[in-house]
Amino acid sequence: MTIQHRVLVTGASGFVGGEIYRYLLDSGYETIGLTKNNKNQNEDFYYFDLEDIDSDKKYFRNITTLVHCAARVHISKEGDGSDFFKINVKGTFELLLAAKKNNIRNFIYISTTAVYGLDSCNDLICQSSTVFPRTEYAKSKLDAENLVSEYCETNDINFLIIRCPMIYGRNAPGNFRALFDFSNSNKPIIKSFNQSVRSFLYVKNLVDFISLSIKESNYSSTVIISDSKDMSASDFMCKIRKRLKPKCTMCFLYLPKFLLCTIFVSMNRKKIYLNLFCDFRIEKNIYSGQIDWIPPYSLDDALEDICNI
Repeated sequence: MTIQHRVLVTGASGFVGGEIYRYLLDSGYETIGLTKNNKNQNEDFYYFDLEDIDSDKKYFRNITTLVHCAARVHISKEGDGSDFFKINVKGTFELLLAAKKNNIRNFIYISTTAVYGLDSCNDLICQSSTVFPRTEYAKSKLDAENLVSEYCETNDINFLIIRCPMIYGRNAPGNFRALFDFSNSNKPIIKSFNQSVRSFLYVKNLVDFISLSIKESNYSSTVIISDSKDMSASDFMCKIRKRLKPKCTMCFLYLPKFLLCTIFVSMNRKKIYLNLFCDFRIEKNIYSGQIDWIPPYSLDDALEDICNI
């Protein structure tokens, strides 16, 4: 196979970046991974720090597409946004400078639907929805998005900003890890009387979309993608538990929504409540007029992979 694309992936030792890196490599792309994890370095895996970018490094040479996954997601003090700015905003800007200097023509930025807030108040999220970032992380991602679009338009670089809802998959960290671990226990599954429905994104669907985008290489837009089917976090946990514990008798704890919220707030876990138990639905078939894409993996496909432990 003739290599037509040479792809550079930041955050390639992380959950999302690692999936993208391995898929592209297995698909025959010439792929280079950048990571802050020293243990993962090899001839196509290099140490990389968003706070100390050297645009003269050899891994920037002859790249056709840069996929930027690396980001600061969590911090010990949510009120201090300085690390989010330094890494997610300033680091992204330095990466854009390196892309221009090395004549990288395509820039793909992995962002988040958290730029719309943490719940959709029963309205469908679409491109025209008003952005309302509530956390320092979401604010930094929106600031970085604005940098990417403005810089790339000014310097004739194709760009694609992908806003993702909760990304899940095998060994996913964060809120999905908590959801999975709870599903694998014998504790009653919490259900509210008025179930909230959310959009999720299986990591392999994201990878497929990125692979298609690299082949297209002719875009300058912001898109929102998700799985084809939405569901409540409670139903998600039920499906996982049925896979992991097929002989387990399902037990449920039904709570009014206001009481469920009160419990999470009292445990200083309001963000978990907002991320799992509030409505957040993305309008389907809005991906882009430039990229014709349908999620290839169903929820059953995802669960087959995730629960095969």
